[in-house]
Amino acid sequence: MACLSWSAEAEACLRDIHDFIARERPQAAVRVVLGILRVAEMLQDYPLAGSPYRLEEVGELRMLRCGRYRIPYPLLAADHVIVLGVFHESMNLDRFLPQA
Repeated sequence: MACLSWSAEAEACLRDIHDFIARERPQAAVRVVLGILRVAEMLQDYPLAGSPYRLEEVGELRMLRCGRYRIPYPLLAADHVIVLGVFHESMNLDRFLPQA
């Protein structure tokens, strides 16, 4: 089982997603965030579940999808996954993600 951790940016993304949705639909906000957490937890057992997004000198960056959200993560090792953020599909990820 891989160790799953969340960057400070990823945690902030989840809070922002919740707060944005909660303005109109508080219960939906909780459901969306819990759904994202559930999907990301799958990476503990299946760290290769996401699609390759970009190959970098430092390693492969993968992308897991949850509805309209994308969850980027590098495979630091076979037993360690760190979520870099949670982004709506309409966002350009290149400005947020580390560059090689």
